[in-house]
Amino acid sequence: MSPFFCGLNIYMYRKYCYKIVKDKFVFFPEPFDTGHHLGTGYANHDDYFLLISKNASTTIRRKLEECKWKYYLRPPFESKTIHAIVRDPFERWLSGISEFLCNGNYEKDMREIYKLIESKTYIEMISEIGIFDGHTVPQTWYLSNLQVDKVKFYKFDETVVQRLFENLNIDGAFIDEKVSNNAPDQSEIKNIVRDQIIKHDLKEKILSHYVTNDLLLIKSIKKWL
Repeated sequence: MSPFFCGLNIYMYRKYCYKIVKDKFVFFPEPFDTGHHLGTGYANHDDYFLLISKNASTTIRRKLEECKWKYYLRPPFESKTIHAIVRDPFERWLSGISEFLCNGNYEKDMREIYKLIESKTYIEMISEIGIFDGHTVPQTWYLSNLQVDKVKFYKFDETVVQRLFENLNIDGAFIDEKVSNNAPDQSEIKNIVRDQIIKHDLKEKILSHYVTNDLLLIKSIKKWL
């Protein structure tokens, strides 16, 4: 069987650009900046860490900048060992959609968002759309055309930052913060959305957006760090 490749289609990425104006999802023809761009990362002499949004990327970015790692727009394929963190697609989607609902709201009226996410119709709508921005696109899109057996993969959990830094020979006294460090509104919205998804039996609908990408990638990974 040929190795699994993670294909990147920037035009598909541009398709998913929504913001919330009152109770409507408004499509924008140009992607707005979430601070996460496909393929970017940090490198030293030997290693390249690929940034994937909602996978502890902010915590790790801060430490690598402290350690003077260089920022790149795409992986330098020629001589680096590439490291990437992969997360359970449903848990990542919950984190991503909660951030979108907080930060994608034009009018910043969180009372309205809380009301909307209690609505079955609204929850069904966001489940149907699924992918909204860089925080909810499949993780495989960040991996570009990398070959799975050439990447060192780390399974996302509460110890992933420590394990990564140990493998990169970075001082163990890393930034002392939780992997999931969401704002209060974001954490509460995430919990409500999770409950609503389970209540209305929509988890499989969410996962349907990731069957041919993230779930296939996870199944193909033979060794986790």
